[in-house]
Amino acid sequence: MSCRSVLLWRHRFAAARIAAGLAVAGVLWGWVAARYPDLVVGHATVASAAAPEANLIAMIIVTGLGMAVIVASMFVLFRLFFRPDTSDAHHN
Repeated sequence: MSCRSVLLWRHRFAAARIAAGLAVAGVLWGWVAARYPDLVVGHATVASAAAPEANLIAMIIVTGLGMAVIVASMFVLFRLFFRPDTSDAHHN
């Protein structure tokens, strides 16, 4: 669910309009940046500033492993704290 959807659901229409405008501005800024590939004019382009392929692959692998750890941790956390409390049932 996007930020705008949450704002609309909470009936915060002015904030939702601002968030939508920022999203459009971000898309337009990205389009402009893609049309102009020089990061530092005359010195660095997007292609020359990119990391080597081995680094990018390692980053993807580590990000995937990190997500697996986070998802497993969140599963355990929700499982522990959202199960029914049965401690009073044993004392009756």
